Amino acid sequence: MRGPDQTVTVASGENASVTLDGSGSYDPDGGTITLYYWTWTVDSVAQSTYGVSPTIELPVGTHEISLIVFDGSETSTPDTVTITVQEETGGEITVTTYPSTVNRNDSSAYLLMFVTLPDTLATDINENFGLLLYPGGVQSDQVHITQQTDGSSLVFAMFDEEEILTAIPSDGSQTFTVFGQYTDSSLYNTNVTLTLIH
Repeated sequence: MRGPDQTVTVASGENASVTLDGSGSYDPDGGTITLYYWTWTVDSVAQSTYGVSPTIELPVGTHEISLIVFDGSETSTPDTVTITVQEETGGEITVTTYPSTVNRNDSSAYLLMFVTLPDTLATDINENFGLLLYPGGVQSDQVHITQQTDGSSLVFAMFDEEEILTAIPSDGSQTFTVFGQYTDSSLYNTNVTLTLIH
């Protein structure tokens, strides 16, 4: 399984850096996935990459990206994700976290995340959806949305640090895509980089 469809906003003339997520893939026979193979096209030129969660560059437009996995004896049927890259028309979605390091050995049990959506009504954001981190598919435990005086909305969420460390078992810097949902079921997203220490 690939991650959810994404809409990514970039500045004019720039490409989008998009992290794909194949961590939901599994072998129904209980085997181990040994290969993750992604394919797509850019300007009619075939592109490909390997890995569970590769990061790729995409220009403005709509891109169909296929994932095939291999368990050492059989390949799966292709699973496709749609990535839409659009140029920004207003302010950018911003995210900050506290702390910026997720450390199993410190006293902090939760990662606090603050996502600001410019020119957005709080009533247009689906509070029940919360926030999701990919790769890993970690769901926020709590979320609260407030309207700001500048017309933006602030989404405050709490993530269980142990769930993040379990989902991503390696130490070091990791870039996550943060997903939320509007009340019309469309998704918004932005990226955040955290340092993980197990």
